[in-house]
Amino acid sequence: MWPELFTIFGLPLRSFGFFVALGFIVGVQVASWLSKRYGSDPEHDAQRIPDLSWAALIGVIAGARLAYVLVNLPYYLEHPVEIFQIWQGGLVMYGGMILALVLGIRKARQLGMQIWQTADYCLTGAFLGQAIGRIGCLLNWYGEAGSPTHLPWAFVVDGVARHPVTGYLSLLYILGGLVLTAFGRSVPRGTAGATILYYALVRSLCEPWREYEPPYLRELSLAMCAILALFGLILFRWKGRVPATSVETFS
Repeated sequence: MWPELFTIFGLPLRSFGFFVALGFIVGVQVASWLSKRYGSDPEHDAQRIPDLSWAALIGVIAGARLAYVLVNLPYYLEHPVEIFQIWQGGLVMYGGMILALVLGIRKARQLGMQIWQTADYCLTGAFLGQAIGRIGCLLNWYGEAGSPTHLPWAFVVDGVARHPVTGYLSLLYILGGLVLTAFGRSVPRGTAGATILYYALVRSLCEPWREYEPPYLRELSLAMCAILALFGLILFRWKGRVPATSVETFS
């Protein structure tokens, strides 16, 4: 169960839900700001960002939950009702990324937005949004426990000092998101590829400090990181070659 931060009018506000909502708001604002600066149709693109973001958010939550259920399928076959009890925790971000991409592309086409250009500023916003959401994971610790350590900044969980691995991820995501936002000013068409590549490298870096059950999930996660890194590098090399001053940059 996700821990309670505080109550509003008698209703509990959970740490994960609060920071995911905050991250969503920040991500939408960043994407809207970038679209106004670099979009081919700034005003209309900025107005369409919220609709696109809601579609992507649904994809993130539904896809992440579906991936978690598939990883733990034997248990959920015996307890099918719990599949929908998302408030109990249980998300796999790779599944969320895939479904968010599918729904996001579909929604962008419906809204008449240009896919690659939209991806450049939306992925940067989503990256910063996830960084904030990871703070909720740090306070949560459900399924996100780091490996044991004696480092002075370790978090003690159930009597065991552990790496605050989600804190590492959040910090690196925030730093990377700020750099990528600035990077987009000079190479706006390369931001999406650079964001995916950076995400994969950061996840790979932090995987040794995470504790997985069953352990083979670490190898699966590293394999996904490798695939994402390759895709991000190819995308950056393909789209990032277009100069920022070129008319093609905004086509």
